[in-house]
Amino acid sequence: MWSVLAGWTIEPTVIVGLAVAALFYGRGVIYSRQHGQASHLRWWHISAFYAGLLIIFIALESALDDAAGQFLWAHMIQHELLMMAAPLLLLLGMPTLPLWRAVPLPARRATLQWVMRRRGTRRVAHAVGNVFSIPAVCWGIFIVTIYVWHLPALYDAALGNVTIHAFQHLCFMWAGLFFWSQVIAWRPGRPRLSYPRRAVYLVFGGLASNILDTVFMFSTGVIYPYYADLPRRPGSLTVLEDQHIAGAIMSATGAVLITVMVMVMIGLWLQAVERLDEATTMRPRALRG
Repeated sequence: MWSVLAGWTIEPTVIVGLAVAALFYGRGVIYSRQHGQASHLRWWHISAFYAGLLIIFIALESALDDAAGQFLWAHMIQHELLMMAAPLLLLLGMPTLPLWRAVPLPARRATLQWVMRRRGTRRVAHAVGNVFSIPAVCWGIFIVTIYVWHLPALYDAALGNVTIHAFQHLCFMWAGLFFWSQVIAWRPGRPRLSYPRRAVYLVFGGLASNILDTVFMFSTGVIYPYYADLPRRPGSLTVLEDQHIAGAIMSATGAVLITVMVMVMIGLWLQAVERLDEATTMRPRALRG
């Protein structure tokens, strides 16, 4: 047990950031409930947000982070947690309004007054928001981020420099938030896609990312010199075995999560169709009554 705990790292920046996010979200939820503004927040929204923070903590502070410096398969698990699991859970927590309401009221009023006085700023913010809420843009950010950061030069640079590595992780999380923002309604934002189109969006996202998984699984040469240069214990995984396992892990975890979410989208679509049919059936009866 102690050998496992010894592999955990305590990075103050990560700990403080997660603690601040947890406290602000909790304060915002309490404020919303006290002022009757939490009708859309359910217990599972709150649980999902804190589960997302916990996953970030495990990915960056647990022994997984130490193993990621030695094995590609561990690093791919870390990336899947930061890019797929954590952003999905954070958005399910509908964090925007609780985090905003956690800010002291005078600061919120001052900010809104400043924005209202500047018409140009509002227009720019509105234009930027429109661009980054386009499904194709969000999908493209996600896919481009995956492939650019897994280029051997950038990947090895991140492993060799703490600052670049931290920036890489931030890019993964932001790309994941953009991707899932077109699947999850996170208030006040809503996906522009219907439920069937969200399912197609997810399928194409999974297929595009699977190309990288396939490259890892069927590689015949070393992709990342960083891992090839590391000393390995006798009987440990070879570099090629490590790459093959990493590709299999990425493919399996991505396929499971995408499949589950596609089924959820189809289920929500069927529920919406059923409610529409019921409303259509009830309307003539109400008119006759």
